[in-house]
Amino acid sequence: MEGRGHGEWLNCPGLWNALSLEGVDGLEGNLFYAQLCFELGVRCLGITWNYANWAADGVLERRNGGFTEQGRKLIEWCNRSGMLLDVSHLAPAGFWELLELSTRPFIASHSNCAAVCTHPRNLSDDQLKALIVKDGRIGLTFVPWFVRDGGGAKREDMRRHIEHVCGLGGSGQLMFGSDFDGIDSWVEGLEHPGQYAEFADLLLKYYPEADVRGWLYENALGFLREQLPSSAGNASFLER
Repeated sequence: MEGRGHGEWLNCPGLWNALSLEGVDGLEGNLFYAQLCFELGVRCLGITWNYANWAADGVLERRNGGFTEQGRKLIEWCNRSGMLLDVSHLAPAGFWELLELSTRPFIASHSNCAAVCTHPRNLSDDQLKALIVKDGRIGLTFVPWFVRDGGGAKREDMRRHIEHVCGLGGSGQLMFGSDFDGIDSWVEGLEHPGQYAEFADLLLKYYPEADVRGWLYENALGFLREQLPSSAGNASFLER
């Protein structure tokens, strides 16, 4: 670590300025509400939460539908305003439709690799490759049943997902989506944010420091600085 403590290079307060919304259900299909959220500081919209809403189908909706007409208008508005879109929880059909319609990169804030763990919330290799080409971001999550089939996930199991994304050429698009809350069991060794320093030590045994820095914060922070507008829509509000 070249003599530097974890506290110095893990402390990135600018990241916490970006408010997000998981599922656009509460916007009720009204883009005025979306604009109001933007003016209140929301900068990222998770389109669905597993099931269908007015905008699109979630990943657990059996019909695997794409975007509604109003959902496509939401995409257009986000492209104009600079609001980011998050495809975690979105049905595969919606993912591919967004890839076609969006002029800007988007993120999967908390999804893992389906090739490593078969949970339906995880992303296929084709989806991961598309995100990498789009220069979006892939936030690996620590929800144990997204990490390892059959349960009993340990911190070391995260490396299988890291290796898989890197093998697809996505080291520069990789970040961590954690998701510590809302669950009743955790990956062993990653039960709370206070264990990030130990996780960093584990990763540094296998990967260069520059890569680990990228995954822990630089890839995410660089993306936000480049993609997020101010409330005026002409500069990154992280630089205020």
